[in-house]
Amino acid sequence: MGIQKCESYDYQFRWKEIQKANFGGYNPRVCGECGTEHRITKLTSLLSKLIVGVIVAFTIFYVKSMAVPFAIGLALLLILLSIDLLRFPYYIKYKAIQNHK
Repeated sequence: MGIQKCESYDYQFRWKEIQKANFGGYNPRVCGECGTEHRITKLTSLLSKLIVGVIVAFTIFYVKSMAVPFAIGLALLLILLSIDLLRFPYYIKYKAIQNHK
């Protein structure tokens, strides 16, 4: 799995650009070379929500079943969510919507 490229121009998006575009929501990504607008696919949106849900459920189960202190469980949750955030640009998929130029 690699970072996706623009469907029109074959320009590979940068990790930082994808993180910036999706900070605080799934914003459209515009190709810097050809101006094509890309939106996140519904499947990727569902997948990312599912991954976060599994991480949270795993952490809650781990804390409850292993009698782990809350602080350790919270630290584990933050670490797992951070890892998922760092991996996000590698599994996100965009679909080209329109060309602005």
